[in-house]
Amino acid sequence: MTSKREAIRPCRDCSESVHVSEEQVEEILHMMLTRRNRQLVDQETASRRLELCLACDAYHADAGGTCQYCGCLVAVKTRLEGEHCPDPRQPKWE
Repeated sequence: MTSKREAIRPCRDCSESVHVSEEQVEEILHMMLTRRNRQLVDQETASRRLELCLACDAYHADAGGTCQYCGCLVAVKTRLEGEHCPDPRQPKWE
């Protein structure tokens, strides 16, 4: 029988631990807002999404805080309007 952890495919291109600072996250968000005309969700929505991601078994803190399913930085993805949870088993937020 395969465990829940083994059933999930490995994180995209992870080969070592990575740290992404809050400053880097803010720089990425700024670029998304100015160059790609993306919008942010309200703080309550972002916080709820982040809480769900941090509790998910597909969250990889040692890979810069990325999602195993899409490879996105969770601190960025959870704050952008129009994003959704990519968990193929059961998305946790829209």
